[in-house]
Amino acid sequence: MSLPCVTVCIPTRNRAALLTSAISSVLSQSFGDYILLVADNASEDGTEALVRSFTDPRLRYLRHDADIGPAANFNACLRAAESEHVLMLCDDDVLHPGFLEAAVRVLRSNDRIGFVYTTWQRRRDDGTIEDRVINPAGLTSTRILPGSEFIELAILNQGGIAHTSSVLMRAAAVHADGFDPRDGFAMDVGLLLRVAAHWDIGFIAAPLVSVRLESDSLTGRIVGLGSNGRVKWDLDADLKRREVKMRFLEGPGRDLSNAASLRRAVNRIFRRRVMWHSAMALRSGGHLRAAGHMLAQGLAVDAGLVWDPYAWRTGLAALAGPTLTNLVRGHRT
Repeated sequence: MSLPCVTVCIPTRNRAALLTSAISSVLSQSFGDYILLVADNASEDGTEALVRSFTDPRLRYLRHDADIGPAANFNACLRAAESEHVLMLCDDDVLHPGFLEAAVRVLRSNDRIGFVYTTWQRRRDDGTIEDRVINPAGLTSTRILPGSEFIELAILNQGGIAHTSSVLMRAAAVHADGFDPRDGFAMDVGLLLRVAAHWDIGFIAAPLVSVRLESDSLTGRIVGLGSNGRVKWDLDADLKRREVKMRFLEGPGRDLSNAASLRRAVNRIFRRRVMWHSAMALRSGGHLRAAGHMLAQGLAVDAGLVWDPYAWRTGLAALAGPTLTNLVRGHRT
């Protein structure tokens, strides 16, 4: 029997209430040559019964008897995938029906592509999908990027430019170690940077995935929830993103021709974020202790914060409010 073209992996733990939509979105794909693997990380709810209620022969179920953590569960999926391509679908996200067909087409067009990714949209808890398309890199057309170009875009972006659920990877491009547990919630950023160090990258300029970003999403559980009910990106999250990018630039990416300038850019972005967070702590209620703590954290990581004028300008603009922010950015108010 020939191996399937794609393995779609859904790592999960205690998410039976949300898992149905993710599974159904895979089983509704227009492209049918795949295996769907649900990797259950020792769930204590009705996850197993829910998965077994689906009768599609392409569905497989893998259960861990003890909680091994998110990264280890993701890596277990990679090891279990026996296919040319693999997708890690978060258990509360959904694929649009044409995702696999479009992504496989791009991967088959060029054997130098290590992974292909799409833009995405936010999915609310009631199942509705927001109209806004999330495209952090601002690319406007479907294309193949040299790995070095993807790396630069990803490094210079404040967060990541490809969501885990929007990425179909060539199995041969994924290092045996897979996701690095040290990368925490940004483990997808670290993995994709490492792949891009050796492969070209495909981009599809269409929102073919809907992503749920709430407090109990994987990212939300790790990073936390903000006052608006959405994932909270605080200084700890910025520290982690800096750590992941620097680990790449000092490791697999150290031989890039622009590695030194990218390291400087990571530091500049981090300094600005430190000042922004500190200013917002003051602006939201005069929390001097919180602001001071953030500055101390930032200085412990990068002493260049003291003399970076752009960082201080960012902090002053955030403290003064939208009017000065627009003036600093050169916008008319």
